[in-house]
Amino acid sequence: MSDFVRRLSSALGTEVPPDLTGQDMLIHKASERVQETPLLRTRSTTMSDTLATVKVGLRSCRDALERALADRDKLQRQAADHILEIDRLRQVCDCFHLIQKFYFCLKMREFFIN
Repeated sequence: MSDFVRRLSSALGTEVPPDLTGQDMLIHKASERVQETPLLRTRSTTMSDTLATVKVGLRSCRDALERALADRDKLQRQAADHILEIDRLRQVCDCFHLIQKFYFCLKMREFFIN
């Protein structure tokens, strides 16, 4: 029995004198550990559930981020296309201004010649 008490004392991490009071203290400490077990199981289950919820939330955030990045890429391509179209329209506008000036010059020439 004393060997069992010594092993139990070692397992519980206590230094207990081998008298009767020490054995009672070991039994009390073992009882505390047994009572802590369901609490630790509950805490472990709660943490596991919380972790699962966080994983789902992170997966959702990652999916939203991927969609946002895809939308950003699409908008950047559209912006680049619009910039090209704006440049083309500016060139057309510049060409029309040159034609308008040329036409005005021709009309002025006709006016002064006639």
